[in-house]
Amino acid sequence: MAWRYEVPQHSNAADGYADDLYVEKLTLAFLLRLSGPERCRPERQIRTGLANYQLRRITEYLCAHLSEGTNLRELASIVGLSRLYFSSGFRQSTGMPVHQWLMQKRISKAKDYLVATECPVAQIALVLGVSTRFILPGHSTRPSG
Repeated sequence: MAWRYEVPQHSNAADGYADDLYVEKLTLAFLLRLSGPERCRPERQIRTGLANYQLRRITEYLCAHLSEGTNLRELASIVGLSRLYFSSGFRQSTGMPVHQWLMQKRISKAKDYLVATECPVAQIALVLGVSTRFILPGHSTRPSG
């Protein structure tokens, strides 16, 4: 919508009414413009993070390959993103970086194994992809949710 208005060329006491009318119409046009249909629509929210299907796909993959080493390029290719977009999107979606999320899942799984089986900690650490048994006790002192 283009604004079209004309500025009065002269103004004297006789034209005072015309000037007031002009200002009133200009004000009305301005208010109508502000309250137009484009203002009635809700603000479009900018989505950050991974889409739900991407997050589900990557978490299922990580849980299935918990004991394997992974790199960001490989994970990003699974959901069709660049390494940078994937890592920032994962952090925004989960609240933590990939390696921290993965370690938290491994610790949770290790606790389940410790409760359910009689396997030694070193064997559980190897099954979960943690190279030494000293890493697992060090991380298990942190809060795991």
